[in-house]
Amino acid sequence: MVVVAASRTELPLGSISDSGPTPASSERLKAALELGGRAVVSVRSKKTGAHVTLCFVAKKKEADGRGYVSRATVEGRIGLGEASTVFVDDPTLEWPDGKVGAFHLDTGEWKPTKDADPARVWAAERAFAWARGSFDLGEKAEVFMELSCSFCGKPLTDPVSIERGVGPDCWGRHTGSKSAERS
Repeated sequence: MVVVAASRTELPLGSISDSGPTPASSERLKAALELGGRAVVSVRSKKTGAHVTLCFVAKKKEADGRGYVSRATVEGRIGLGEASTVFVDDPTLEWPDGKVGAFHLDTGEWKPTKDADPARVWAAERAFAWARGSFDLGEKAEVFMELSCSFCGKPLTDPVSIERGVGPDCWGRHTGSKSAERS
């Protein structure tokens, strides 16, 4: 199994087959961001093989407009439809060194962090545009997604949950459905 070290944990990327991880689809990344507002991806250059890992997190502003609602709360676990900003960080670097930038959805503006690594900025811009259908990565790069719930970050194992990007418990909270009882 192929993994990328991120801080103190290992992140499985993409769906694993006999030949290793397979690239994620733009639809899968878009669904994870639209539903749960969180996705950890690795963007790998097809030319050089170099890669960067990025974490996209959608947040909405507090009612007073001064800060952002914490994703540690259920109210803060939102998708793109409710978000005002998508922050991008590199989870393999300590904060604040890992800050890459922010997409301000209300204005459509992308603001890279001052002194952010140009490769991470390029990957963040292109992967986000790719997920939204406005950029074709084509022969330039491929994207691998972490197999975790885009709401809570728990690992996903069920193929339906993996494709949706949301685990069964969070999906139930999102849709109002309940899990079947086990017999």
